Amino acid sequence: MIRESQMVVINNVFSFFQTIKDQEDCWEFLHKNLTPGTTLILHPTIDEATSHLNLSFDPFEWIELCDTSKECNDFAGDDEEMFDDAAAMYKYIVRGSS
Repeated sequence: MIRESQMVVINNVFSFFQTIKDQEDCWEFLHKNLTPGTTLILHPTIDEATSHLNLSFDPFEWIELCDTSKECNDFAGDDEEMFDDAAAMYKYIVRGSS
């Protein structure tokens, strides 16, 4: 089913409730099963979520960070707090097999 997903949203990416090994397994699963073009919404950043893990792939070669400042501005208008909340979510696009 995840291979058919166009978007996957992951808030507080695994680290609060999984062991290091389980986190690695989850990222390996996502890397293997998400298809090119899939949007991945993360909080925190991919670097914060994976820098302490031993993965078989480089997350920065697997996904590309997208600039969402326009969307955040459109969504939040003049509300700075809402903008900050929206900007705290990071949008990535799966590049393809790595």
